[in-house]
Amino acid sequence: MTQRTLPDNAILIPDNASCVFRGVLFDVYQWQQKMFDGSHGTFEMLRRPDTIAVVAIDDDGKIIACHEEQPGGVLRQNHIIAGRVDAEDATVLAAAKRETEEEVGYRFKNWRLLEVHQPISKMEWFIHAFVAWGEDGKVPVHHDAGEKIVEGRAGYLAVRDNNAHWSPKLEEFSSTEELMSYIQSQNT
Repeated sequence: MTQRTLPDNAILIPDNASCVFRGVLFDVYQWQQKMFDGSHGTFEMLRRPDTIAVVAIDDDGKIIACHEEQPGGVLRQNHIIAGRVDAEDATVLAAAKRETEEEVGYRFKNWRLLEVHQPISKMEWFIHAFVAWGEDGKVPVHHDAGEKIVEGRAGYLAVRDNNAHWSPKLEEFSSTEELMSYIQSQNT
């Protein structure tokens, strides 16, 4: 399993749960849970691979934004880099670096975990949001068959307003400078 950090308030599928369905993206787990009145009921949670999200800041202080189209009519504008953590990824940071190279073709010298959150309490799924800065070269992009991504640049507010679901912490800042000041004030 990929090495990851979980938030203190993480809700995990219990060890005694049984997988009752394995899908392409989602697995369904069920278990018996003792109720307050002493009876038992069947509880259920989903599990899916974790996601990484990257706020990539270029050397001009602009955020590398993706304009993305996926099959089924999914369109995203001013979208930060995001993708699934693969089982082969040793760490969530390795997944973030891989996705950044695949989607926009950039490498960065500096990486900092901004936050980890669980957007849905009935799903064992965590989003690991990173900030990357200090360009360190370009590599060819490698989009998945179901991705059309055009790289662009955007100011902080446009990115924040379109990506708070990936990282609610982005709402705490009003500029790239404020975000970077926070990042650099944190212990490594």
